[in-house]
Amino acid sequence: MIRREMPAIMSGVLTLKEKKYVTPHYIRIVLTGDEIANFKDAKVGDNNKIAIPKSKDVVLNSGSLQQRESVKENFYIRTYTLRALDWEQGEMVVDFVAHGDEGPASSWAIHAEVGDKLGVMMKVKNKALFPEEANRYFLFGDHTAVPVVSVMLEKLPVEAKGEVFLEVFDESDILDLEAPKGIKVNWLLNSKPGQQSSLFTKLSQLNLAAKDFVFAACEHGFANQMQSHLREQEILERKDWQVYAYWKYGVSEDASSVDRKSIRA
Repeated sequence: MIRREMPAIMSGVLTLKEKKYVTPHYIRIVLTGDEIANFKDAKVGDNNKIAIPKSKDVVLNSGSLQQRESVKENFYIRTYTLRALDWEQGEMVVDFVAHGDEGPASSWAIHAEVGDKLGVMMKVKNKALFPEEANRYFLFGDHTAVPVVSVMLEKLPVEAKGEVFLEVFDESDILDLEAPKGIKVNWLLNSKPGQQSSLFTKLSQLNLAAKDFVFAACEHGFANQMQSHLREQEILERKDWQVYAYWKYGVSEDASSVDRKSIRA
């Protein structure tokens, strides 16, 4: 039996330096601290895990984050996109979706104050966000995927062509994103994420061709539809599309982990 090596984990406790609402539903958190040096192999756009203590009795430090067997027991672990990393300023940026106090991460971001601590963990990855030489790029994301799609748009080749579909709560959440001139960014409004979505419809209306690239990240049910569609069409090679279930409607990140992982990029 071949055993896969566990990927190296970068971890550290960082301090909230700045917090601002970039839209009514997106909070930009800027983190800093000496332990940011632990993330020297991090890449903007990769997932990171934030760790929030479940009680005031839980000690948050580098040592407690490295105790894998007790991390899930003592911390709420949630997944976010590394939005930016500024080594000169010693800053890490993470954008949080603000959806009230029902989720531990949203609640933390809403109530956090400058000086508060946050645990961060990341796997060392070598996987690229997208192929460099696709014919066209088609990116799809609901409100949870706006940060990663934003990063992808900033990193796409300047000559890239294609189209982006981003679904947000309402017009107040529309952002002015940096993107190549050949990429059209479409904003879709959805006041009931998880219950409805037009992302699958937009995908099904595309006339895809060989060597196009498709990326989609959204709620589990809609991600499943999109993945099935791409498989059934058999137009794109498997390496030319990625679909991720970032969340599952009505189910916590912990409880939906198995279902979401069944949809593999």
